[in-house]
Amino acid sequence: MRNFYKLFKFLIALACLGAFAGNKSFAAGENKILQADSIHIIKEALKGASEKTLVVFDCDDVLTAAKGAVLKKGSRRFIKEWYSSSDKSLSFLDLVYKILALSESSVVNAEMPQLVRSLHEKNSKALVVTGFSTKPFQFGNVRDPKLWRTQRLNSLGYNFEKFWPGVGDKYFDGFGDPYDPSFSKGIVYTGVMLKSKGLEAFLNCVHFNPTAIIFIDDSEKILTEVSEWAKSKGIDFVGIHYTEASKIVPDFPFSKERAQLQLDTVMGEDRWLSDGEAEDLLNQQE
Repeated sequence: MRNFYKLFKFLIALACLGAFAGNKSFAAGENKILQADSIHIIKEALKGASEKTLVVFDCDDVLTAAKGAVLKKGSRRFIKEWYSSSDKSLSFLDLVYKILALSESSVVNAEMPQLVRSLHEKNSKALVVTGFSTKPFQFGNVRDPKLWRTQRLNSLGYNFEKFWPGVGDKYFDGFGDPYDPSFSKGIVYTGVMLKSKGLEAFLNCVHFNPTAIIFIDDSEKILTEVSEWAKSKGIDFVGIHYTEASKIVPDFPFSKERAQLQLDTVMGEDRWLSDGEAEDLLNQQE
């Protein structure tokens, strides 16, 4: 029954895509959000991308997934619980950035890097829009978040810089933030700003006026906000609420004891213990 329900959801989503996937164009006034727990819906949607289509990817939990049981969506609430009783020598947001920067990542789906490359091959435009900030790190060997993010994506087979040849680093002022929103090597960083604001600032800067946007994000709230912005601009929009990262099974099941050790270590040191390293240390203490 469970497999039947998944198949039913997949077929419904494919039916919704029929308006533009078959003839490789969007229906006039298109504005919808689709649910996708696999890459298949994204692949179908991108068949409708043309040279005037902008394909936007979120980064974390869409292109990449942090490794570690406590970093899975269902377990991240433990980080907030732990932080509430910590010495708070870092802000919670800086702690999250530190964990992401020092932990290892994998691709959410092995087919995604090639899917991104295929967009470049057919002259579509693609862009990463992330809520990550470009405020300099106070830890690790790489202190520039833009350099770290680019290196991390490149190491996993992604290259968004080639979609925007000749476009250098940009900082978009007028938002009251000294770091964000900004752009570097195919990535728009919005920090705490709305993603639509950062996206609009970038599009105005490069004078690109897409007729349609396909926006892939793991947050339905963000997709709703961007869809409303797109509608106000007369841009056809298909948002894809992509949740495949939640299906990735970590090497070790979640353990409060292990997570406590990992968080204690990352707060006091410039390193993140992998699940395996933390497990070994706990076994040595027994």
